[in-house]
Amino acid sequence: MVKDFNFKHFAYPISIWKLKHFLNKTENWTKEQLIEYQTERLKRIINYAYEYVPYYKQLFNDNRISPADIQSIDDMQLIPPLTKEIVRERFDDLTSIIYKKFDPILTQTSGSTGTPLKLYLDRNINSARFAFFWRVWGWTGYKFGQKCGKNNTDVLICIKLNLITGNLRRYVGKEIL
Repeated sequence: MVKDFNFKHFAYPISIWKLKHFLNKTENWTKEQLIEYQTERLKRIINYAYEYVPYYKQLFNDNRISPADIQSIDDMQLIPPLTKEIVRERFDDLTSIIYKKFDPILTQTSGSTGTPLKLYLDRNINSARFAFFWRVWGWTGYKFGQKCGKNNTDVLICIKLNLITGNLRRYVGKEIL
């Protein structure tokens, strides 16, 4: 679990609403549409990493990989895996040279498996997290304003019969890609 969660970072209602709308739209996409979207996003991330992250520029050059070589998820095997040790040792090189543009939050993991791992999060991550939860809550039949409880795993326990009846059953049978 990532530390330093702060409710004030959810104060982006427009970005939450836009992402929730997008998630609702993608929920009905075909497998082919999802793969096409994921592939396009992958290419953008790879190009960004090569252009702005010193570690990846060096890694690609040392391994004679071009961003153009990564055309699908299958091509990811060309890129050597990133380990926790590399993140700890090369943190500065793994930080985008334009990271300040994103108003990042420096945080760290709890370190439950050893040494904490520090990382930057884009402030919009909380908006995305809220939109994802909002979508899942909708699957259960939850509507804003209903009474809910919260346990220590960040899961809302919504008090509504729909959790056990129709709406949940409707999504259990849905194919997961």
